[in-house]
Amino acid sequence: MMLEEKQKTDSLHITVLKNEAIDALQVVPGKWHIDATSGGGGHTQEILNRGGKVLGFDQDADAVERLNQRFAGNSSVRIVNRSFEHLKEVVELQDIEISGVLFDLGLSSDQLDKSHRGFSFLENSPLDMRMDKRNAVTAADLVNGLTERELTILLSTYGEVFMPKRIAQAIVKARDICPLLTTGDLAKVVEKAYGSRWSRNISPSTQVFQALRIAVNDELEVLKTGLSQAMDIASKGARIVVISFHSLEDRIVKHAFKAREDITVITTKVIVPSDEEISRNTRARSAKMRIAEKI
Repeated sequence: MMLEEKQKTDSLHITVLKNEAIDALQVVPGKWHIDATSGGGGHTQEILNRGGKVLGFDQDADAVERLNQRFAGNSSVRIVNRSFEHLKEVVELQDIEISGVLFDLGLSSDQLDKSHRGFSFLENSPLDMRMDKRNAVTAADLVNGLTERELTILLSTYGEVFMPKRIAQAIVKARDICPLLTTGDLAKVVEKAYGSRWSRNISPSTQVFQALRIAVNDELEVLKTGLSQAMDIASKGARIVVISFHSLEDRIVKHAFKAREDITVITTKVIVPSDEEISRNTRARSAKMRIAEKI
């Protein structure tokens, strides 16, 4: 069984590095903390359990609806349907001081398992991949609209895809016959293009889908903006904790922390999930956590 196939059995979202992240955040009772990617609310709940208040962000309207239901009536939680690239603007409007910021950059199981979102190739669904449905560009727009050269650059830059030019050529050739509109359409093209050249223990579509998702949601630029704003708005002594899931994200976090004179890096080495956690949740296997503190 490929790892992606095993992931499908995880029907409920399991928060990665939950206890480690909240320990690292050093929650201050009665003070406000930002959960920059509230998702299913796992980290938000742990912050509340330790006496903190939470300003939660999520650009996914479905996630926000679930969060509002989960924390209805709790005055210690405020949920905002915005991307974390708007942290500073929202905090200023809320007129609160921030004692810690947590970013969990992983896609939630809810998003992966909902076939209409197009994040996963395990179910045939529209090739969408937008975190925020208010955004105009979908993965199908990119797959069917970019030139072969543009696709090659996208796949190489955002997915570190093996043989990106070959995949780009295969996509262009296939779409000339019929537009690629579903996850199944794209996965078939990718698998056929690699053929026997692929020997890794993951689907050949994994990196291709990652690259498209990052491009559709402009994830790397949004991360740079969000991290910068988090460090700007954090109070003295506040912790900034980031859980990333691939090398491109981790590299941005590492350099962003080091570049600031008003930030002390707490983690000299990234924190990773235990073997036990990975055995319970295969999606945790690529997680890396870094911690910094505002001085």
